[in-house]
Amino acid sequence: MKRNLMTSIGAAALATALVGPASAAPADPLAANTQYAVLVKKMNSDGSTTLVDSANATTDADGKLTFNFTTMPTRPDTNFIVFEVKDTNSTVRQGIAPAPPENDPNLLGINNLSTVQTKALLAAAAEAGSDDPIMMAYALTLLRSPNATADDTTIIGKLGKGAIIGGFEAFLTDPAKGNVSTEGLAKLKECLVYNETEGAKTLRDFTESFYNANAASSDAAADQEMQKAGGFMAEMFMDAAKCANIDLGLINAAHNAAGDAAEAIEDPPGTPIMTGLSSAVQIAIEQAMSTFHKRIAIVKVSGEYSKALAALNASGAERDRFLAAVNDVATAMGAVESQYAGFYVDPQAYADANYPGAGDANARIAAAQADIDAAYQTVWNNFMTAMASTDDDITAMKAKVVAGFGFSPGQLPSDFGKFMNSESQSINWPIPQTVMVSWLGDLMGGGGTFSYLNNRDDTPIPNWVTWMGSCTKAADLATACASFGMTWGGNNCVTPIPDQLTCEQRSNLFWSGSSCLVSTDALGASACQGGSYYDAASGKCVVMGQMQDTCGIAGGTWTTARTDYSSMPAQMGAFRDLLALQEDINIIDFERMSIWQGAGANPTGAEEAAAKLAFEQNLASIKNNIAATTNGTTSITAEQKAAIVKLIMQPSMD
Repeated sequence: MKRNLMTSIGAAALATALVGPASAAPADPLAANTQYAVLVKKMNSDGSTTLVDSANATTDADGKLTFNFTTMPTRPDTNFIVFEVKDTNSTVRQGIAPAPPENDPNLLGINNLSTVQTKALLAAAAEAGSDDPIMMAYALTLLRSPNATADDTTIIGKLGKGAIIGGFEAFLTDPAKGNVSTEGLAKLKECLVYNETEGAKTLRDFTESFYNANAASSDAAADQEMQKAGGFMAEMFMDAAKCANIDLGLINAAHNAAGDAAEAIEDPPGTPIMTGLSSAVQIAIEQAMSTFHKRIAIVKVSGEYSKALAALNASGAERDRFLAAVNDVATAMGAVESQYAGFYVDPQAYADANYPGAGDANARIAAAQADIDAAYQTVWNNFMTAMASTDDDITAMKAKVVAGFGFSPGQLPSDFGKFMNSESQSINWPIPQTVMVSWLGDLMGGGGTFSYLNNRDDTPIPNWVTWMGSCTKAADLATACASFGMTWGGNNCVTPIPDQLTCEQRSNLFWSGSSCLVSTDALGASACQGGSYYDAASGKCVVMGQMQDTCGIAGGTWTTARTDYSSMPAQMGAFRDLLALQEDINIIDFERMSIWQGAGANPTGAEEAAAKLAFEQNLASIKNNIAATTNGTTSITAEQKAAIVKLIMQPSMD
């Protein structure tokens, strides 16, 4: 049985607690009844390390190593502490942990995987000349295989500087992109190491999982615990972003920028550095990135929804059900990481053992990756189900909308309160969206106001959106007039009726000035038949049920355009503004997805980052077009406007 070192890091002492079984790894176990030297070093801001203390300790018959230090670095004096365990010949184990606050110990497990990770982190720190916590967090969470070679750790060290500092951070601080201040970036780094927010994930949670792994009762359980730690990446970055008041969408976009920067690094010149990684590590990192995209989408939705609910002062059973769904999804994501832990340790061995009938080696790897992706899709679908509003919630919300906006129930769209999920199923809105619309109904019913229609966003409708617009064709007004026994006069039918009394005796005619005219409704109904209606503003027939690609077949001409909600019945009031806002936010979302449209579309990381950035910027801008008050005079807060914008969108993993 392989042996590992397990420690508790405090403000003034480090004591090994237990020795547990190691995870699957090639290293030799610690020997029983053998003396080792344990060194404690602090990492300096330039990436170098300084010895702080050392002690000799001897393992017991079970390989347990117990020792104490009287000196231990703490934050804010340093971000990280490095540990080395040496025998008479060399370093046999290494570990790294965030420095704890005084009198608030961190937990750390030192084992074969931590040894590989520490080598990569030290290489990254030396390459960058920095102890950058963002760079460290990336390396820790991406390097999840204890089988990494010396070349792997060297490459990951170089990627830390080029992809994270030169990609992720450069994107965030670029005034034309993330536009995050120097202070904001520093706060993000600080919050990755230590975040006072209750329940927030940090690098402390990562190292604690290694501690738990060393206490595990089996190798498989240890692997599961350590891979669960690797899955913390999304939560760590999202929680740190909230702590630093950085928009969560920017973190996702910066991640794409890091990927693009990594692919651009060459070493030697002309050779992409990523190709130098060993097959096992490359596959594990690629899957970790894929998992990160899915996990960060789930964490982003739950985080943004939670923030929006707080802005609306939401409370009660609906809020409680939503928070329960958030907790459950976090547990479910951890379960996926544990279930497929063996894949990250050794992708090929795991695939060979679990997918023997899938085909050749590559096909077996692909089958395992497909199952991991499917597992995360299941987590997402279950999250959507868990946070869906009940039918009673939707009924209550509709009642508030009708009462607050002041119109009859029959004027609500038939599908109001429902949306199509990723499985093409019509389901109830998520709880936060229902809460937001109910809040607006209460706002309007209590004397508040809501306006958007006269200050709409002007983001162009993408060409691939073939259903947003109208199909029109010329109205045959001459034939329509003939059906009334009249002739077309250019503006209306020419009637022989000479007086108002005779004119108004016919229901489809009316008197105007000195002429008897055919009513627009009657004229349009006669001129526009066969599934079309007359639009008086344009003088054309609008062909119903057509999209851009079918309009020509129906004999019409397609015009891409937003819905003219101002032409809807005036008694719908501000509800028209809400519908217009929803349509414009959909258009902004369509624009974000445009890079994926078209045959063979395969956007680069830079294109994805740019699309996500534009999306977040447009959402931030459109909230300023909303004018709303709580009582006719007092404006709602900027946070409440942002909540309306976030919650009017349907949740998505894209």
